Amino acid sequence: DSFNVSSITDNGTGDYTVNFTNPVDVDFAVAISASDVLTGGSQSRIVPSQRTRTTNSLRISTNGVSGSSAYDCVVVNAIVFGN
Repeated sequence: DSFNVSSITDNGTGDYTVNFTNPVDVDFAVAISASDVLTGGSQSRIVPSQRTRTTNSLRISTNGVSGSSAYDCVVVNAIVFGN
């Protein structure tokens, strides 16, 4: 099921936009997580953050802790709570 997501846009390294099928209230709540589990079981530390939000979309970014540069993760999760 799409859960009110029409598409996800990859804007570049560590930069994603989640586009909503139906607009949500501008005061929606967001929970974001990301991980980068590599072959062999090691894991890098990732910092996900909200960049911008509108009633029609949510833009998020992921950065590696070391150096704080943009980083593409293996898994990025976002949960939106709103009307």
